[in-house]
Amino acid sequence: MPPNLLSLLGLITLLALTSCASLDNQVSPYRVLPGDYMSAVRHESIKLIDRLLEEELVPGLSVALVDSHGPIWVEGFGVANSRTGTKVDPETLFRIGSLTKPVTAIAVMQLVADGKIDLDAPLKDQLAGFSIRRHDDNSPPVTPRQLLSHRSGLPSDLRKGMYTDTPFTKVTTLLHNEYAAYHPDMVYSYSNIGYDLLGHLVQQRSGMTFADHTEQILLAPLTMNSSGFILSADKRVATS
Repeated sequence: MPPNLLSLLGLITLLALTSCASLDNQVSPYRVLPGDYMSAVRHESIKLIDRLLEEELVPGLSVALVDSHGPIWVEGFGVANSRTGTKVDPETLFRIGSLTKPVTAIAVMQLVADGKIDLDAPLKDQLAGFSIRRHDDNSPPVTPRQLLSHRSGLPSDLRKGMYTDTPFTKVTTLLHNEYAAYHPDMVYSYSNIGYDLLGHLVQQRSGMTFADHTEQILLAPLTMNSSGFILSADKRVATS
């Protein structure tokens, strides 16, 4: 991740954690609040945002700063589509990418609390169809806990590229002739495959599609009405 983007994320996180002042929770989330505090927040953040855009590290982004009362700063910067020049605004949606991982982890842990997933039992006993070849027959089995912490020893990816049309429910089949990269718990190694398997596990153990289950247990209770895994035609999604 570019250093400037890390700096921006760190600043926004710090401000979100420290913004405890009493604010009017009826204020529209689509304008910047007046006052010295918010002026300073916005001024320092925009320095970093402008640098990101000028150096073309990102074509566009949006910022949302909230406290316990709700949104206090929501604003878009740059372009959502470099071909059309469409600007990013507070209604612009972005692909969730690897932020599906914490969403998946929450779904897993809720099923653990419900007694439907055992973090330390072998994955092969909980996820139908899972198997992978190993160079050492004495290697211990993979568990959901290891998948969650990227310590499963599984390969990072089966294919190149960030996005793919291959359903995550096909990963168990694709792994049958693959070899594990390491023994479980030997090293930390970031694995998209591991979270594909966890998503499949959530689907099998909940008895619902991953999208429906996540909507029911997380997005709907948090009133995250614009978030989801199915894109409708009326949604504005950044494509740059």
